[in-house]
Amino acid sequence: MAKKDDHKKEDSTKKNTGTNRNKKDTDKKETAQKTAGNSSTKKQEKDNKKPEYNSTKNQTNRKKIIINSQTISELSEHIPEKDKNKIGKRMLIAFIILICLCGLAFGLSKAGIIPLTIQYLENQGLLIEFTDPIEFYRQMLNPQKNTEAAGSFQQNSGSDSSQSDSTQAQPQQNTAQTETISSEATETTKTFLLPDGLEIPLCPEESHDHERRVFSGFTACYREDYEQPEWVAYTLTPEKLVKEADRANNFRADPQISTGSATPDDYKSSGYDRGHLAPAADMAYSETTMRESFYMSNMSPQEPSFNRGIWNNLENDVRAIAAGCDCLYVITGPVLEKPASQYAHIGTNNVSVPEYYYKVLLAVTYKGTNSGGITSGGTSSSGSVNTVTAYAYIVPNGKTNESPEKFMCSVDEIEKRTGIDFFSLLEDDLEENLESGIKTTAEILKQER
Repeated sequence: MAKKDDHKKEDSTKKNTGTNRNKKDTDKKETAQKTAGNSSTKKQEKDNKKPEYNSTKNQTNRKKIIINSQTISELSEHIPEKDKNKIGKRMLIAFIILICLCGLAFGLSKAGIIPLTIQYLENQGLLIEFTDPIEFYRQMLNPQKNTEAAGSFQQNSGSDSSQSDSTQAQPQQNTAQTETISSEATETTKTFLLPDGLEIPLCPEESHDHERRVFSGFTACYREDYEQPEWVAYTLTPEKLVKEADRANNFRADPQISTGSATPDDYKSSGYDRGHLAPAADMAYSETTMRESFYMSNMSPQEPSFNRGIWNNLENDVRAIAAGCDCLYVITGPVLEKPASQYAHIGTNNVSVPEYYYKVLLAVTYKGTNSGGITSGGTSSSGSVNTVTAYAYIVPNGKTNESPEKFMCSVDEIEKRTGIDFFSLLEDDLEENLESGIKTTAEILKQER
């Protein structure tokens, strides 16, 4: 009996165990089904939450956000105070850096480093100017054409080589002797009338106060004591009177003057004009010569009524004379006949205010070019005689209603007052003849070589 009872207990235990196992399996299946149902439900809910995308642009509804002061203030309310402080600090640092960069640029400009860098790039042919933006982009897209443009620009506007940069360079040689008289004449021979560098005068003395500055279109002798040039010299021909450049108006200090030139600030609120000695209108035959004419080493303080009145009229007369001859030598400057301390001064650099200005001209006309023509052999049909005429003016730095002719004088008078020797390369007899009278004309034989 005991064994039967034991067997019954074992059977009942096995039944209970099986029942429990079946129950657990059932529970697992139900749990799995619930989990699957929940996940599918959640997925369906997410899918329901996703906005429907419509490929048709006209039927798409999008919420537009308008940015204004109200929305910005609402957004700023959600930014933590720490982040606001960080943003403020960064903006302050950026502002300080901007101020420092502006100050650095201003300092470099005042020191003349930026103009010097620009001039160096121009000298190296690395800076090309294009007035047409379409042409600029075309050259940027085609480097080969860009290189060709750089070469043509240097040929058209003149080379700013060591001649432009060196203050001790030899005088320029763009004189009548090397210029074309007529295409027919120069095919067989060249005519040389006067020596090279004839327009360069001799200063009364050579010392630290005299510094020669050679530009592409003119040469100047800068006087540090007076902070202005004592003279500027250049040549004009009918070809140079053809305007190729607009007025630059870029007045700036000359970084090539070793002692430092005057600056535009010296003239501010002074009551005087920054008067050109080599006029911008005379330098309009190229972009380079035009830009160089606005260096302060080419300026002198002039009364506005003088600069815009009789001096302007005299400059117009000079161009008219140049248009009627083959080559015109021009020398002009202030009459500095007293020590710098005895003149009125302007600006922090103590720029002396001259009381008088002078112009000296030598007009050369090849007989046959303007009257009679040149033969194929290069000789004049009127007898191979050339005309040279000297003009000289001394004009007070003030208002006047007189014409420039009223202030004509002899070249000798200007030499006496300034101590400068003009046209020293001429033969003594010819020089004495031209400089002793007022508007004196001489005829000389043509010299061929």
